[in-house]
Amino acid sequence: MRWAGTMAKIRAWESEIHQRIQQATTLAELVDAVNQQASWVQSLFAKGMKVRPVGRLTRKLDRQIFQKVADLLTTPEWLNHLCILVMGSEGRGEQIFKTDQDNALIADDHFSAEELHRFCHAFTDALLQLGYPACPGQVMMTNPRWGCRLAEFQNRMLSWMDNPTPDHLLQLAICYDARAVVGKVALFQEARDFFLAHLPNDPTFYGHFAMPVLAFKTPLGIFKRFIVGKGKQQGQIDLKRGGLFPIVHGVRSLALEQRLRDPNTVRRIRGLMRKGVLDRAFGTDLIETFDFISSLRVQVKLKQLANTSPTNDHLLLSTLGRMEREKLRDCFGQVNRFKQLINHHFRLQMLQ
Repeated sequence: MRWAGTMAKIRAWESEIHQRIQQATTLAELVDAVNQQASWVQSLFAKGMKVRPVGRLTRKLDRQIFQKVADLLTTPEWLNHLCILVMGSEGRGEQIFKTDQDNALIADDHFSAEELHRFCHAFTDALLQLGYPACPGQVMMTNPRWGCRLAEFQNRMLSWMDNPTPDHLLQLAICYDARAVVGKVALFQEARDFFLAHLPNDPTFYGHFAMPVLAFKTPLGIFKRFIVGKGKQQGQIDLKRGGLFPIVHGVRSLALEQRLRDPNTVRRIRGLMRKGVLDRAFGTDLIETFDFISSLRVQVKLKQLANTSPTNDHLLLSTLGRMEREKLRDCFGQVNRFKQLINHHFRLQMLQ
């Protein structure tokens, strides 16, 4: 009964935010809805809700916010000739808290270059007003690389595949995690189908794509002792580099090789299990590992937000209880096991 009451409150909050988004007639009114969403997410975690359900709710509301921004800036007729994409963790549906803008725009030939330029800058400026900072890496539709016509987008992806430098492989990884949120979804589907159809059959390509999995050491040393930071990061562990990134990118690499379409990491793991690429028992353990480390990362960020501190992914190990420490130790063991699997599968030692 207590959980039923909690779920009723969650549905009421979601309905209230949704209503505020729909009723907004200006960006200033939409700011209130965005701010309410942030405090709502914190409340959900305080009530014990798990990361993935919160992620699904957040993704749903984010999509409504982006749709409303587009509606305020242009007409339905305009939106029928373009598609707005979100990239990175937001594209994968794994972003919980509002972070940098990671987006793109694909359009058909209906508009002039000047018209597209104006819309891309207007949309980006609107998100800035709503509190979404600019992406330091310029993965935004205001960058001509990420805001262009479909044919340009396809040709650019093809050039990256033909010349797979580390930077180009990074851009392909960004593309592979994209998800359509506003406009004509068929444009995104056409771009994605083109991307998957033109992927090379050369195993070396996928090996180089997967190589960043080995970029960061797992913070677990000899005799399974934690390796913690020093100096300003005394006693801390970087959860993203040490645990989440190897899983996300390793799974992304296997999924790309199999031409899987879903950008979400957990659903990619399940797809790889169905195809027999990952053993079912290990795949299940990997999902549990991903969920646990993701939950710890959320807890870290919630504490930082409560203290109005800049957010990062560094966990102070001493804040964990004994059982959580042992669980994290096991999880990093699974991360190491997965990195070994990726190393063997793609023969990374031969490419280094």
